[in-house]
Amino acid sequence: MKKKTILSIDDDPTTNLIIKTILNKYDFNSITTEKPEDFLSILKETEVDLCIIDLNLGAQLGAGYQLIQAIRNVKGWELPLFVLSSRSQKEDIANALSFGATDFLFKPIDDVVLLDRISQFIDVTDPFSPLPYFKLKKNKGEAKVNFSQAIVGISEIGITIEGEGLLAKGTHVLLNGKAIDKIFNNPGMDLSLTVSNAWRESSSEKYRAFLEFDADNSDLLSQAKSFIELNSN
Repeated sequence: MKKKTILSIDDDPTTNLIIKTILNKYDFNSITTEKPEDFLSILKETEVDLCIIDLNLGAQLGAGYQLIQAIRNVKGWELPLFVLSSRSQKEDIANALSFGATDFLFKPIDDVVLLDRISQFIDVTDPFSPLPYFKLKKNKGEAKVNFSQAIVGISEIGITIEGEGLLAKGTHVLLNGKAIDKIFNNPGMDLSLTVSNAWRESSSEKYRAFLEFDADNSDLLSQAKSFIELNSN
């Protein structure tokens, strides 16, 4: 299947690199430009499926508005045009939409948000291989899976862990190891918690999960608070 082409323009090379990195990971053909003349030339010669346009190009305030208007005058309204800006004022959004923008994105770019918006208009290919599923025998026994996770944060209400696999919300987790022993000053402790939130951390490309403490377990909450206070100095 032919790759979808996304053409973008931003006078910041770093932003262009971020856009290209995200889009290439999701199997798009990403073309980035810094100058309006290069953008228009490529748009004229290439079959483009979606455009991403920086609102302010160079020293010219609102240059992105003019570019959108020019594209609409030539290409019509079928081509999706996303406006990208570090400004989040409602007036900017209203102006962009009135000039012909299809959607509005803010800097810094969030890859999840970007891909979600793009998927509203063109197909997005998931870059991750499907996880294998194994058929289990029907019985009344428990199924357990052991794997390593790193504790990357602790607060008075819960623990944040990070690893290679996604833990779905509601997953029952039994934590143990040297870190748990140290935090709760209880060697050999098994800490039973449930995942209350999970997400993909874009900076590390790993998965994180927040496990909330039992609010009724005053001893556990007290131990967590003591550990935080001792290590906050």
